[in-house]
Amino acid sequence: MLRSSRGARPRSISAARSLSRAAAFLRRRIAPRREDEVVWVGGRQVERALLALRVADPAGPAAGCAAQCCLSGVFVSLPERDRVLEHAGAVRRHMEPGQVRDASKWFTRRSHRDDDFEGGRCVGTRVHGGRCVFLNRGGLCTLQLASAREGLPQLKPFFCRLFPLTISDGVVVYDDLCEGEAACCTFTAEGPRSVLEACGPELQLALGREGYASLRALVRGSAEDVDHDPAGARPVELR
Repeated sequence: MLRSSRGARPRSISAARSLSRAAAFLRRRIAPRREDEVVWVGGRQVERALLALRVADPAGPAAGCAAQCCLSGVFVSLPERDRVLEHAGAVRRHMEPGQVRDASKWFTRRSHRDDDFEGGRCVGTRVHGGRCVFLNRGGLCTLQLASAREGLPQLKPFFCRLFPLTISDGVVVYDDLCEGEAACCTFTAEGPRSVLEACGPELQLALGREGYASLRALVRGSAEDVDHDPAGARPVELR
């Protein structure tokens, strides 16, 4: 689960955004990116530098995952919070003994402005016993379990599903929350698999199926199907 970060670099403003660092992140705004630093695809900007990175673990994200990214609590949009509370009974049914069952203690009361979230505001999940209230001892997300086992709308937050990618000021970038600590979520200059290949599901989530296909075409050197900046900027070639 995500949008927190332990000392995220200014380039990422991390998708997991740890609640302990929330104030600092919400005050910090990254410098506007130049046109040659992004590509436009699927109606969204993707950081060009991201496409040059590779994943350290050959199995890619989630391989051997120890849920380090989920421990500090996460930010979710207000509509996501409301969906979880609407299905609180189902969520409780999939909690383990010791998890917080009182729904009034699942989220922080104060919301923050952040235009990267649906609706432009977000709240945090609370931490209990050193982990997000929705993370069980087996390292599994209770929201994901409830959604899958009971056929519910997706309750697992968008940025949790997007990790180890995130969206920062509207741009798809790398979230460095677990960099160097978890190989599955560490991107490097060299590695067995490209981000484009290893993070296909996450890129499809951010860009849509057609957007992801267009991004693959662009990386292969064919930009004919790539969306253009609505303001008229040309998509940037990667060669």
